Amino acid sequence: MSPPSVPTVGVPPPEPATGEERAAFQEGPREGFRFETLLGDLSAAFVNLPPNEVDAHVNHALRQLVEFLGVERSGLGEFSADGKQLLITHSYVVPGFLPLALRVMDDQLPWYTRQIRLGRLVRLERLPDDAPPEAVLEREYCARVGLKAHLAIPLTAGGAVLGTLWFGAFRACREWPDALVQRLRLIGEVFANALARKNAEEQVHGLRDQLSRVGRVTTLGELAAAIAHEINQPLCAIVLNAQAGLRLVSGSPPTCRRSARPCGTLPPTAGGRVK
Repeated sequence: MSPPSVPTVGVPPPEPATGEERAAFQEGPREGFRFETLLGDLSAAFVNLPPNEVDAHVNHALRQLVEFLGVERSGLGEFSADGKQLLITHSYVVPGFLPLALRVMDDQLPWYTRQIRLGRLVRLERLPDDAPPEAVLEREYCARVGLKAHLAIPLTAGGAVLGTLWFGAFRACREWPDALVQRLRLIGEVFANALARKNAEEQVHGLRDQLSRVGRVTTLGELAAAIAHEINQPLCAIVLNAQAGLRLVSGSPPTCRRSARPCGTLPPTAGGRVK
């Protein structure tokens, strides 16, 4: 069964290749075996990985991919929780090349971000010429930093676009053949599943913390009510006894009136209830 077609921007899908073209495009058996080994190692590394270790493993995997592909930069972007911003969360740059200065890509690269949000593969092999005319800011960015080729693969999980896995070449223009893109897409699925699991577990952990705080507040409220009840009972008894004493000393003989004054000057808090 052939894989489903994926919307692509930049370089159009190639025409059916001849035998010589296939030989030129496809990797040799040794390179294919190396990539399959790398894919297997990465998949095994992310299985049942604790959430607090996902980020370090992603950064290490990006470095492995950069070294394998012979490019100079790779990274991973995730959409914010509200889906309004594409944030660069992980990246690796070969020493000696410019690190990625962008943090939020929506304002700086609006056309590029829109393609990722729509789940489109962005395959640009000769920059800035391959960028469409409407990608004005993207063309300026490529010319400014010296980016010569770029590949961005949308990351999806559960039918939702989570972000993108991307690669950049600075030394020279390069092609991104379909066979390579399909293999990198598999690695993108590994990343997407690991990040989705991490985000879900972090949300569960956050909900547990909220429930714990609610439980503590509820317990404190019950404790305060119990303490107030225990204090109110003796205070009420004191007030009742004082009122009875006042009635008693207010009668005859008149000599008892002098002892009524202390009882008549009870502090205000003794007559009020503890709340």
